[in-house]
Amino acid sequence: MFETIKRKAEIDAYDITSRQLDDICGDIEVRVVCFSYPTRLDELIFNGFSLSIPSGTTTTLVGESGSGKSTVVSLVDRFYDGAIVEENIAYGKDGAIVEEIKDGAELANLAKIIDKLPQVYPQISI
Repeated sequence: MFETIKRKAEIDAYDITSRQLDDICGDIEVRVVCFSYPTRLDELIFNGFSLSIPSGTTTTLVGESGSGKSTVVSLVDRFYDGAIVEENIAYGKDGAIVEEIKDGAELANLAKIIDKLPQVYPQISI
């Protein structure tokens, strides 16, 4: 336990001599999220929640205990996976059409998973 406590992280934001990450850029965008915890499916935590954080900015989530701050971070960090929207599949190809998105889902072995999800976005049904 003490080894874990005493270990020094390879990446320390406050130490300029520590390992530096390559430039990482990209916006964080969460759109129209509906979410329930797997253990409490009948209790909706988010119903249409959206958030946009532009690249290079700092954002603080503020709210009462239990208001969903940690859940937002967990969703962005993909600790919970949810329904796949077509933009996630089409991300690598600007202007992808629905057929290309469906083909991409098939190639990535996602089609069966998507078919089992609640169809919030019927245009991605495969």
